[in-house]
This record gives sequence, structure tokens and C-alpha cells, in this order.
Amino acid sequence: MSIEIILVLQYLLPGFVAGAVFYGLTSYYKPSPFERVVQALIFTYLIRGIIEVIGYFIKQYEYTGNWWYQEDFLSTLHFLIALPLAIVLGAVMSVFANNDKFHELLRFLKFTKENSFPAKSEWKRTFAGNVKHIVLHLNDDRRIYGWPKEWPTDQKGGYFLLQDVNWLGEDNEYIPMEGVESMLISSEDVKRVEFMKPKLNIIE
Repeated sequence: MSIEIILVLQYLLPGFVAGAVFYGLTSYYKPSPFERVVQALIFTYLIRGIIEVIGYFIKQYEYTGNWWYQEDFLSTLHFLIALPLAIVLGAVMSVFANNDKFHELLRFLKFTKENSFPAKSEWKRTFAGNVKHIVLHLNDDRRIYGWPKEWPTDQKGGYFLLQDVNWLGEDNEYIPMEGVESMLISSEDVKRVEFMKPKLNIIE
């Protein structure tokens, strides 16, 4: 039984590698073990299909003495490029997941109204499309103006990393924080976020 498990894991290894790259480059939460096995199986079939296509085009060369005419050609090809291909596939999938371009096309074609970001993704989608100065309204009613260098992946945890930080007074006057280069603010201390218009992004 242990040998069978090893063989299955060896077969699914490219799929697990592609999945690891994908989750390492995106903010998606890792699914349950069963779902990860299913995803690894899907990735593995995609990789094997790509290798079959590559092998087909390689065999179009009519040099019958070359190694790609051997019976174990595809096995050798799979051994050589499966893992590099898995890394590339995981990275490409993460690009589509992070920039929403694929779902943007599907929304334009009226296939869906969803986006590429994780469930309840309004937070991440808004920040990804609005990289500009923001005002954070804190729970104690103070306001902080700054440029978001980093922001949490959701509103339930993590920190904002603000640069060019200023307090905002009651009359919207800027109160500089002398000597402060950047500031970390917990998302739990923030009750509202304002995204400033470009013409208001320059501090006078």
C-alpha cells in the first residue's frame, strides 16, 4: 500500500508543485487536503497534455535516429520538463488570478459578473484597482492620510503600511508627523477607508 501511495504522489508531483507556486503568489487561502489533491490532479492532466503536444511537434522532425523516436520518448520528456513546466503553469495562473484580466474579458462577454479574486474579494479588488493616497478613519475617530505601500489581504486582519503620513484635523488641515518615514496600522483599528482623487493627492 505504501508503494502505491508513493507512485500516486510521484504521478501528482507536478500538480502539487503548480499548486504550491499558485498559492505562494496569490492571496487565495489553501483549500482542504482533498481539494488540493483534486487540484493537483487537474494541474497534472494539464501538464501531461502540454507535454503530449510538445512531443507531437518534436516528432515532426524526420530524423529517425534521434532519441525522440524511442518508445519511452514521452516518459523521458515528462521526466525532463514536467517540474519546470509546473512552475511556469503555476506562475501563469497566479498572474491571471492577481490582475483579473481573464475575468475582465469574461465579464465583457457577459459570461459572468465575478472576478478573479478570492470570495468576498471586494476589499482586495478595490485596493488592487485604486493604488492612490488614502485616508484611514480609525475607531477613535482620528484620521490618517498617506500612501499605501502595503495593505492587508482582507479587512479582518493584517496591517496597512503607510508612507508620506499626515494626521488630518477637523478642518481637513494636514498635521505632519515630523520624522516619521512610514507607519504600520492594524486593519482592526480602521473602520473606513477613503480613496482620494488624484488632484487631492498633493499635499500643499
